[in-house]
Amino acid sequence: MVAIVKVTGSGQITIPAAMRRKHNIEQGDRILVAENENGQLTICRTRSVEELKGSVPALDRHVDDDFGNTIREAMDEEAARIVAEMNGEYEAE
Repeated sequence: MVAIVKVTGSGQITIPAAMRRKHNIEQGDRILVAENENGQLTICRTRSVEELKGSVPALDRHVDDDFGNTIREAMDEEAARIVAEMNGEYEAE
């Protein structure tokens, strides 16, 4: 699906209704706008942490080998980093 949209005086565009329905875009949703190295713009619907919950299969928490423990620890650390970043508490090392 392709659409040509007009930019308003305040820099806003309207995403056509058919595309909003297809991609479940609702009022208040956040949209990511990115520019690549060629100057092309891409827009993507972003998702909140709540929406992503359950989208990644959980690691079996009963794995007792060293590899399983390492994976669990890395997942826990990354989850804590993401939450801290979202709360504005994360500082890059």
